Amino acid sequence: MKLHNILILAIIFSTIYSCNSQNQKSSMEDIYIGMTIDQFNKIIPDAKVTNPGPNQVCSKEETLSNIKGEWGWHFKNSKLNWVLYNKYDEDVNETNFNKYLNSATDIISQYKTIYGEPIKYEEKNMKFKDDWLGYDVISAVWKTDKMKIRLEFIVMGGKSPLMFLLKIEYQNVDYEYF
Repeated sequence: MKLHNILILAIIFSTIYSCNSQNQKSSMEDIYIGMTIDQFNKIIPDAKVTNPGPNQVCSKEETLSNIKGEWGWHFKNSKLNWVLYNKYDEDVNETNFNKYLNSATDIISQYKTIYGEPIKYEEKNMKFKDDWLGYDVISAVWKTDKMKIRLEFIVMGGKSPLMFLLKIEYQNVDYEYF
């Protein structure tokens, strides 16, 4: 085999590996509200602890469907109380809008596989528009026996410059605000 062909194969395999590693299963499907700090540490041992103790806060960067954001896990009395994944992006344009929308719909599809059909699903403004007020794009809510989960992609506006926000929240099963 010629060196040229070997190099081409190496590039192809490294590209395939890179794409697959971005879509690997997230450990978040094993996380639930009410789990203990010890249970959490077994699933996500490399989370950064910023406030040790029974009310500790942990964080970790993770790429979900090509969006690099950060998880935050908040404990109360040594039990997981709520979780937040978010990514803010001030680079607002149609290309990035489509990137975030595709990521949101991909994560929704993954969550449907894990948690079933959402109890609430809304598609609002699925096309990019440069509106200084901001607008809701897409959201979904799941309810399990242990928690409620909401994913949303919005374009934030108002007094500050436009920015994209992709957010996933995990709350107590009785949480009433979504």
